Amino acid sequence: MPKTQYLNDNIKFSTSESYRRSSVIVPQKPKVVVVMPALNEEGGVSTIGELKKTLKHCTHEVLVVDGYSKDRTVAESKRQGAVVIYQMGKGYGDALFTGFLYGLEHLHATIFLVMDADGSYDVRDAPELIEPLLRREADYVTGRRKYDSKAMRDTNRLGNWVISFVTRHLLRIPVHDSQTGMFAFRSYLVEGTDFRTRGWAINTEMLKLAAEMEMVITEVPVHYHSRVGDSKLGLVSGTLANLAVIFRMMRDTEPLLMFGSAAILFVAFGALTGSSVVAEWFLTGTETHVGTAILAALSVIVGIQLMAFGLLSDMIKQVRRKTRPRDELFFKIA
Repeated sequence: MPKTQYLNDNIKFSTSESYRRSSVIVPQKPKVVVVMPALNEEGGVSTIGELKKTLKHCTHEVLVVDGYSKDRTVAESKRQGAVVIYQMGKGYGDALFTGFLYGLEHLHATIFLVMDADGSYDVRDAPELIEPLLRREADYVTGRRKYDSKAMRDTNRLGNWVISFVTRHLLRIPVHDSQTGMFAFRSYLVEGTDFRTRGWAINTEMLKLAAEMEMVITEVPVHYHSRVGDSKLGLVSGTLANLAVIFRMMRDTEPLLMFGSAAILFVAFGALTGSSVVAEWFLTGTETHVGTAILAALSVIVGIQLMAFGLLSDMIKQVRRKTRPRDELFFKIA
């Protein structure tokens, strides 16, 4: 029996495969659904009314995914004209996943805009992220933050820079602010997808999935201000979670790069270590460093096995690869 999740007292949907929509995209008028995860963000959600005004040029809904706030977040969100649901589990990633499921099934979203509910992002920047999607110039648009002097601590800036640098070079995603809390994308990215990340690092997983699907990814500058209320993200825990996701995504999406790099290191170490053994054998006809010879041989064998794993994993990845729907391909006419 499919597992059913209750979002509100009178709303339910199934998380089984039966809810999935067909992979055939039916042309329809774009509808933007703004997903705002919230937990005790009474002050931050007061900007929803202004957000709706900035999006009046397109069909839209603002969806607040509440993590069972103890303040007036739910009441204030409804007063501002938002749809409010409760998330299924805990964590930032879980809130987004809940919002995506509800947005697809009940609000018929074609474009998602994700925006933190803490007031740190300027709602006037929302059209800048959505317009490239409406003009069919991009599939995934991230907001590259322009920091106020007091908006973020230096340690957090350093952590964001490190994660973005690793994301850009190891996962080969051409963005400079991978941890932004404001981004927009076409809804087919999350159709039929069950994200494994339920914490803060879901941004990294979504970006890599978009890159794997050959979605057109771009960045636009957005303003970033001091948040309303206390931060719920720890620097160390957030950094470790993102690095764990980065290496897992490398294993799943770039296996040849990951295993191949390790293979080269092992083979190189074995060759360097064994060179002295080979030299001694040719010069004296004897071998006195048996332990070194065994270590060199084992290192080379491990390197060969890792390369074999990488090649096999790369073939499996190609079979499992999810691609952009044919009807979503677009071209520029000269």
